[in-house]
Amino acid sequence: MKLIFVTKATGLLVLTSVLGACGTTSTKNEGEKGRENDIDLIGEWQDDCRQIDWLGLRFHKEKLAFNVLGDYLRTITASSKEDCSSLDFTINVGGTIQALGDSSTVANSKNINFSVLSATLRPESDKSATYLNDVKYCGVSDWAREKSTDVTNLDCQGTKYQKGDVVFDIYSLSSDKKELTFGKESFWLDKSKAIDRPSELNPKRHFKH
Repeated sequence: MKLIFVTKATGLLVLTSVLGACGTTSTKNEGEKGRENDIDLIGEWQDDCRQIDWLGLRFHKEKLAFNVLGDYLRTITASSKEDCSSLDFTINVGGTIQALGDSSTVANSKNINFSVLSATLRPESDKSATYLNDVKYCGVSDWAREKSTDVTNLDCQGTKYQKGDVVFDIYSLSSDKKELTFGKESFWLDKSKAIDRPSELNPKRHFKH
């Protein structure tokens, strides 16, 4: 079976063959860091709509997609609706992963590194675009509805998606391989050094296959 990951925001197109065996795959292209993926991660994972304060909005949901080559795409949609039924902003962060095997400190978990290559932000309505222009978000003043802007390396009110940054994390899969859990306060807060790798899983947040 083949999977195609396409996003309008990043223009990222990844064609992969999904393998049926357990284990890891690794590739290394000239000029790139080595990639290594856990076969059980391949595909798309979605979490539930949850409350968070971002860009003046209170709710968001998130999707993660992994391919056999060790690429990932993280898609976050922000909404003013409690069920995330409206779409106000979409951010896409893409890069590569290294699945590093069992954690020596957290039971039933594995270590994983996310390397950031690119990030885009897209306002999904005229109101959202106006807001971004009013605050000159990321230093940009020509935001437009449904237009994606590359925000890689830009300072976005204290948040920066820096190309080459590495996020050190842990993950765990349920016994049926249908739920994915990351480290507590996972993935997006400061884990820019190996010493920042979480020491426990986040029991309140699960991604579903």
